[in-house]
Amino acid sequence: MKKYLGIFVIGVLIIGAVGYKVIPGLYEKATAEEYYVQIQGNEDKQQHPTKDEYKLNAFNKDGEKTKIVFSVYDNETPLLLRVNVLKSTDSEGNHFVKNYEKVKETELPEKVKEKIKED
Repeated sequence: MKKYLGIFVIGVLIIGAVGYKVIPGLYEKATAEEYYVQIQGNEDKQQHPTKDEYKLNAFNKDGEKTKIVFSVYDNETPLLLRVNVLKSTDSEGNHFVKNYEKVKETELPEKVKEKIKED
């Protein structure tokens, strides 16, 4: 009986340790916020160490700005994207992007259209 109790306790500890590491990441992905960004194709190459990595300003539907870092594997420019931004950041304070999808200019909220033109 003690043998089974020991195995049970060890199993619970292992599951708890794995859950402790996994659950915060799942929560962050579930709470990602929607932002919009435009890639012009003429971004500063000093700011983008690799061809497909971008560090740009993104805007939410209310026009609030945040800095993001992400990679895009599409050569089409200009490119408008809806990105899901995570709360976690890199060492420079740029937020990571969970995923992205192409959008048309007609799909952009009005405040985002204004901010993208200003930026």
